[in-house]
Amino acid sequence: MSARAAEPLPAAETAHVAGGFSGTSRRYDETVVPNAMGARRLVASLPDGELPRALDVGCGTGFATTELVERRGTRSVVGVDPAAGMLDEFRAKMAAYPDVDIDLRKATFADMDIPPASVDVAISTMAFHWFDDRHAAAAAMVDAVRPGGLVAALAPALGADREFFAAVERIDPPAPPEWMAAQRRFIVDPDEMEAAFRAADVDLLDVWVEERRRRATPDAFLERMRTVATHVFLRTPGYPEEELEDAWRRTEAEIRRASGPNGFEWVFNKVYVVGRRR
Repeated sequence: MSARAAEPLPAAETAHVAGGFSGTSRRYDETVVPNAMGARRLVASLPDGELPRALDVGCGTGFATTELVERRGTRSVVGVDPAAGMLDEFRAKMAAYPDVDIDLRKATFADMDIPPASVDVAISTMAFHWFDDRHAAAAAMVDAVRPGGLVAALAPALGADREFFAAVERIDPPAPPEWMAAQRRFIVDPDEMEAAFRAADVDLLDVWVEERRRRATPDAFLERMRTVATHVFLRTPGYPEEELEDAWRRTEAEIRRASGPNGFEWVFNKVYVVGRRR
């Protein structure tokens, strides 16, 4: 595979993104069930053996952590996420696991302050695409893992949500150009992700892309997009609120027009990476 340079999220937008996810954190789990299923598949792909100490980067509401706790004997977790609302949901969820030591930190990968070689596994599920420097994020994850420990990541891959972006491109007057730019900035090239972990002194055990074709009612699909990308489509900096609302109404109408008897159909690709620190 050949790597392409990332078009990363500017660091100045981190608070904006975090605010969007905090605002939708209470409905996140019920809206994006496939993300939890992806976390389950990622954890299931890890080599056999208990993983007592874990780092969950971009932890959100704790999908990956709960899988590690229930399946891999994890009893100590540091969860890192810049969205305070997501951490609140994670904290409430972990009340069901009183024997697990949970340390939740409002931070990014760049300021998470994790001692080197202090965990058995570092994992990131459906967050890697938001990181402002993906090579640096991979290096920070790997640095926290003991030699011989595991790293695993899951992110949207090229081609994800292409039917949605096609609908956005059809609306007239056009949507803000930042909406279409999101297709490039917030979806990961598998070659880039593989290269980032290889450069971080990782022996890759498996890298694969999963394509899922999904159907949902237009309302359910649009609720999903509002939940995972409100900060892109409804709170784009530099645009008046009424202009964004009008563009979103036209996008909603286009999604309904594009829906068939089984609802709106779209493809979602995920890239998975599993490796071992040398």
